[in-house]
Amino acid sequence: MTTTPISRLAGGSLTRHFARAPVGAKPDAQTIADAYVYLLGRALVIRQEHLDLDGTGADYNLIDDKPLGAPDGVNPNFDVASVEAWLAVDDRTPVILEVPEIVNRHYNVQVIDEWGGVIANINPRTFPSHPSGRFAFVKPGSRAKVPANAARIVLRSSKAKVVARVEIRQDREASVRLQRQFELASAGSPSIVPAVPLPMFGKRELIGVELFQSAEEILATALDTAPGAAALQHKVRLVAGYTESGPEARLDVEGLLRERLIPHFLDFTAKRAMANRHQWRSSHPAGRGPSRTISVAPRPTSRASGRTRLTRRSRFRPRATRPGSR
Repeated sequence: MTTTPISRLAGGSLTRHFARAPVGAKPDAQTIADAYVYLLGRALVIRQEHLDLDGTGADYNLIDDKPLGAPDGVNPNFDVASVEAWLAVDDRTPVILEVPEIVNRHYNVQVIDEWGGVIANINPRTFPSHPSGRFAFVKPGSRAKVPANAARIVLRSSKAKVVARVEIRQDREASVRLQRQFELASAGSPSIVPAVPLPMFGKRELIGVELFQSAEEILATALDTAPGAAALQHKVRLVAGYTESGPEARLDVEGLLRERLIPHFLDFTAKRAMANRHQWRSSHPAGRGPSRTISVAPRPTSRASGRTRLTRRSRFRPRATRPGSR
């Protein structure tokens, strides 16, 4: 096999010189919006980690059986018995989950990564050869041995959230018995990195420009495997660099977030992010995958109001499909 020599550039250098934006240069509004919405997704998971584990008696690798009808769980549902837990593993220490055999009632065990993405759904449809029994969760790249009768599931980082739901039907006592048969145990004492400290914020009182103060630390906590993550993380770093350039830059970003982006984001999530069909809700409109960005492209200014309104670039249009079509 022959290879073609690399031709050197003028001056004998093998590197190209690209024009770079000055450090701290002001990003445009859409870049700030994309960066904020993306980083907020991770911050919400960190917030939930603090809420779940900062209480007395809470810990990693410990099951939390939610009381039936409890409204304080993740996505509360009064028709199911809920089991939740935070997994924590390291290179040498897996965690073993025991799922009881469940017959004649629907159930699902969802494993969620630190960016809110689903790693696995455990149920008879998705795991027909192993719908119950032992499941061993390991860190990426780990060669730790797991029980021979356990299904091995590789996480995307050292932590994950487990949310299990078991249909109550007409027998509440039986559903509680099944709920208590879920077991979780660590194979040792894993080294656990605490959740990133963040100012606490509410569901409608969202965090502002201070989110970018911890941007690098947040990005380093867990790998994001979503398509386009690298480009969005670059935008986060651009905005973080701008906010670090001085007080005026911080006030500029904070003003954009509070006056335009956050109100638009809350309106979007409340009214347009969910698709409703026959009493079922989807987390993204039919025919479209989930998105981690929203548009802040302004419509033409209204002459009557003199205000600029924000809108998404694409509208919700349900797509009809036929069996076998793609």
